[in-house]
Amino acid sequence: MKTVYKPGHFYFLITAALLIITASSCNKQLDSIKPYNQVSAETQLSYKAGLLEATQGNYQQFYTQTDPTGGALFQYFYYWHNLAEFRGNNVVITTPVNSNGNVVSGNDAYLFLNSAQSTSGLSYPLWRKSYVIIAGCNAVLSAIDPQTTDPDLLTAIGTNLFLRAYCHFNLLQLYGRPYYQSPQTNLGIVLSSTSTGQQQKRATVDSSYNFILNDLKQAAAYLPALASYPAAANKTYATKEAAWAFLSRVYLYMGGTGSAPNGPNNVQAVLYADSVINSGNFQLATTSQLPQLFNTADATGVNEFIFAFNGSTPNSNQTLGYYSPGFAPFGFAPGGVNASPDYLQLLAPADVRSSFITNGNFVSKWSYQALNYFFLFTHQPIVQFRLSEMYLNRAEAEAKNGMDQAALTDLNTIHTRAGLQAYSGLSSQDLLTDILQERRLELAFEGQASFDNFRNGLPMVRSYSSYNTGPLTIQPTDNRVVMQIPAFEIQENPLLIQNPQ
Repeated sequence: MKTVYKPGHFYFLITAALLIITASSCNKQLDSIKPYNQVSAETQLSYKAGLLEATQGNYQQFYTQTDPTGGALFQYFYYWHNLAEFRGNNVVITTPVNSNGNVVSGNDAYLFLNSAQSTSGLSYPLWRKSYVIIAGCNAVLSAIDPQTTDPDLLTAIGTNLFLRAYCHFNLLQLYGRPYYQSPQTNLGIVLSSTSTGQQQKRATVDSSYNFILNDLKQAAAYLPALASYPAAANKTYATKEAAWAFLSRVYLYMGGTGSAPNGPNNVQAVLYADSVINSGNFQLATTSQLPQLFNTADATGVNEFIFAFNGSTPNSNQTLGYYSPGFAPFGFAPGGVNASPDYLQLLAPADVRSSFITNGNFVSKWSYQALNYFFLFTHQPIVQFRLSEMYLNRAEAEAKNGMDQAALTDLNTIHTRAGLQAYSGLSSQDLLTDILQERRLELAFEGQASFDNFRNGLPMVRSYSSYNTGPLTIQPTDNRVVMQIPAFEIQENPLLIQNPQ
């Protein structure tokens, strides 16, 4: 019997199976597991230890090499990083066809084809994997007494709210239009806060952002501060500071464009960045330390990291197959995906971040302890929030609100850390332009480049040719900025409205 999972139609049966599978760190295909009955789920979620195990299971779901569609065995980050980074201009596909003649799955995102078919690209498994995790979070949240005073259960509430917000936010960046474009009428995503079986419509972009903000503010209230966690886990589990960092990013994405800024949202982006920076719990790597910042299997000892999914967790070999030094995914010739010529031109000779690009223009940022030539597993942390982003968040929001000197100071904190001479005399649009360029250089290959363009009303411009396509420009108002919802989900839930292409 095959268990059917429907986003917006969350069967408790599948959630129970999910929780038990993830709690046991099992890597079997979901469809090969016999569904557990509702009594089993209720038993697991009826006592404290079971709730904490289920919460750990929701973390583990990001790592497990399972695909609820019955497809390839990849992890959440394979889908997310490819979809996020391929839609920018930091990478170039040089060899998009493997030895069997198959087109690399990321081509769909790279070329902005945005197919709704499950066999094209990575949209379908990312959508479904996200809602499986959301369903697991909802099951735990629904089972915990909201009046509890138990500190462990309060942390579990905050954790599941944080993880639910993380999945919703990433989905919103792919399937909802940038916030500055009519957020009260444009459609966002399916929002889920229960484990019931009721099908739902897509919420508006504005409602989607507000839902995420509400989850994160509650998470920040429930989660303990970083110092409350043991040193062996303090960067790899949600903390109060991680929720603040996330809130700074969300408000920044709602901050409008340089010509039409959203002042109140930019104020909030600054305040939450302040909270992280002023907490005293994080420290920027020095110029000499920066080239080795990601060269680790454990996030806990890295002072710049705020939150990461740790590569040292059991069964957490991350499949990040879109770049690796000298190798390419799935049997491609070396260099299947490289740093783009456009990105390389931005790197000044003195910029120590050029060390992330090795001979042949391979990207080494995510290649620590690659295990083999085929899957390109990495043991390093998949970093989600780090202190340098907080300085850049604050700089951008300050610049949009006319706080030029404060913005310039924050920009130079990151710019000079990279070994470059400080900027001077920048203001207004010139200042914002350089801040956005600094974001591109500093956060390259971390999945924000295309979103930074589109949310600021700027086009994604590729001035270079790839293996199978010429230069490409995608305007922020182009229909292709948002991906199509998988056709199977439209079929299963007729309340969903497809994004036009």
